[in-house]
Amino acid sequence: MAHKTQPLQTTCALENPLIAKLVVNHLLGTVAQGGLQLINIFSIFSIRKTNLFKALFLLLFTTLALAFLVGQAQAGVVLDVTPGGGTYNSIQDAINAAPITTDTVKIRVAQGRYQQTVFISQAKDLKIEGGWNSAFTNRDTNRATIVNGGDVAPAIIVNPGSTAEIDGLTATHGFYSGLWVANSTVTVRNSKIGRNHSPAGGGIYSTNSTLLIEDTLISENLVISASLETDAAVGGALLNGFSRGGGGIYRL
Repeated sequence: MAHKTQPLQTTCALENPLIAKLVVNHLLGTVAQGGLQLINIFSIFSIRKTNLFKALFLLLFTTLALAFLVGQAQAGVVLDVTPGGGTYNSIQDAINAAPITTDTVKIRVAQGRYQQTVFISQAKDLKIEGGWNSAFTNRDTNRATIVNGGDVAPAIIVNPGSTAEIDGLTATHGFYSGLWVANSTVTVRNSKIGRNHSPAGGGIYSTNSTLLIEDTLISENLVISASLETDAAVGGALLNGFSRGGGGIYRL
């Protein structure tokens, strides 16, 4: 009498509803730790009915979604400013809109002239990049992005508790310095600071701060004290208590 051979039954851990659910929940939990919410995939696929193919598909989908979201998180927040309009037509508007986050917020600023004082707010971590074209497809720091203080206030003020990187900006016509920094960490790169004036630190005034300056021209800044004609310094720097007023940089 012939006997019908029964097919060999095999099992896979992913076919076990509990294990599959734990694995996917772990992946979803990893994403959720970054503050991201995903639709409950189990409302779409019933884990109780899943087979190996569906489980693998589910894991592949979740892994790809996780990779995409992690990539987006690493990219961070980017805000664009153009003088003629767009998402923001003022550097200050973009700074005000920047979230307080553990990641650096990048503000890309198109070439042009911005008649304003820029206040970098407390507890924000910002990188401000000048030199972008209006389409934000190309950047040239030799093309001026000018912040003009109008000779009534500093061109750029970094308030206490902030972290800022200023890259490719020209700070000019500031009164009480082109760049004023207090109790903050500031990096200045590929920039120009000139034609500013102040009782101390015509170009940059920095107190109780960490200041790094790279590839930046600081020139034609003026310090005028109460004695005006007898105590004027142009271009020179006062670092940690030396020189006279610090036409270029005054740092305490």
